[in-house]
Amino acid sequence: MDYINVDPKHLRRISFWGRFLGAVIGIAGVIVAIQGLFTTVIGVIPGLVTLLLAHFIFHSGARANKFLKSERHDVKALDELLNNVSYFLLINGILLITSIIFYIVFFLLTVE
Repeated sequence: MDYINVDPKHLRRISFWGRFLGAVIGIAGVIVAIQGLFTTVIGVIPGLVTLLLAHFIFHSGARANKFLKSERHDVKALDELLNNVSYFLLINGILLITSIIFYIVFFLLTVE
């Protein structure tokens, strides 16, 4: 079976930055969750969402690394990489739309 023709330079970049940023964002998520515990139980939610995003970005980097190590033969690793990126983008899109709705609602409530 032929290897999948994907530029390894891009995969190496995704592999490094995905795993690095996933770890850093995960640490930040833990800190935010712990800080949220000192306010209310609901204060933990931003930390948990951050951890979820960190999970997806870290695993996309890990799957890119796995795909590279298979000499670009492991189609399942590539599929999992794209799946993780798609969930990362989906959650970010939901957060963005929710934020915009809240801004509009609060703006309309403050306008007299």
